[in-house]
Order: sequence, then structure tokens, then C-alpha cells
Amino acid sequence: MADDIFSGLICDLRTINYEKELHFVGYNEPMLHLDDLLGRIALARKLLPRARLVVFTNGDYLKTPELEKLISAGVNQVTISVHLPVNRPYVDEEIFNRINKIAKRLGTPIRPISYVKDVMICAQLVHPGINITIQQTDYERLGSNRAGTMEAIGEKIDVRKSAIDKPI
Repeated sequence: MADDIFSGLICDLRTINYEKELHFVGYNEPMLHLDDLLGRIALARKLLPRARLVVFTNGDYLKTPELEKLISAGVNQVTISVHLPVNRPYVDEEIFNRINKIAKRLGTPIRPISYVKDVMICAQLVHPGINITIQQTDYERLGSNRAGTMEAIGEKIDVRKSAIDKPI
């Protein structure tokens, strides 16, 4: 998204005193462009002081200095998706190993949240000043193919063919 569009969006949200969540996603890895991300977070925090700012990342570029910069810029939560290499099937042990590796890199203890064998793992990485959730789901079993726009996501899931019938 162009900077002027982002700034305009944040200014528009300010006019309504927006205080819900604002997600920074970057279509898989927003931390690849950390300086740009930090600038946008700082602007959002300045103009939307009550909003909850959430960064979604795969964790590849997340180390302690980067985490501290996110906290300083005003992020409330980091959600880490633990992706395995392409074409590698979901295996609990590999997900646990990846979670441990990221937690060790950040120097954070791990607090389990939920676990369903061979389906999903979710935990919290305990760090002062920020909520960090780290998780992965077997998308071949439970994932979304985004209304049929993603191919080869797995044949075990249903293709959604209509609008949501129960909005939040």
C-alpha cells in the first residue's frame, strides 16, 4: 500500500476515534521492510492511541532488537505463524522445534495455550510489554483456500462458495 493511502486511512480512522485492532500483515512478512513497518506503526500509534496494533510475522526476521523496536513503536501484539518449508507436511515435532528455536532466539519462556495432536499448536512467548502468540495449524486439514483462490491447499477442506452467513 502506498504511503499516502496508508496515511489517509489512519487519518480517517482518527476522525472516528478508532480503538479496535489494526493488523500489519505485509502478505506473509511485514518485517522484511522493518523501517517502513516501524514508521507506519509509529504513525498509527500517534494518531490512534487507543487502537490495538498487531503485527503478523513468520518469525524469520524477529530477533530481540527488532522486537524491542516494535514495542517502542507501539505494537501491542505480535502473532507468529510457524510455517514449515514448502511441500513439507505438518508434523507436530517440527512445529515444536521451530517454536523452541524462535523462543530461544528471543530469550522468552514458552507458555502453552492449546494443542490438538497433529492439528494445531498455540503458545505464548512471555515478554514484558507485549503479547506474543506463536501458532500453527495443519492447513491441509483445517485451512482456508480463500474461497477457491488458492490451489493445492489440500483436498481435506471445503471450498467456500458463498458469503459468510454469520457475520461477527
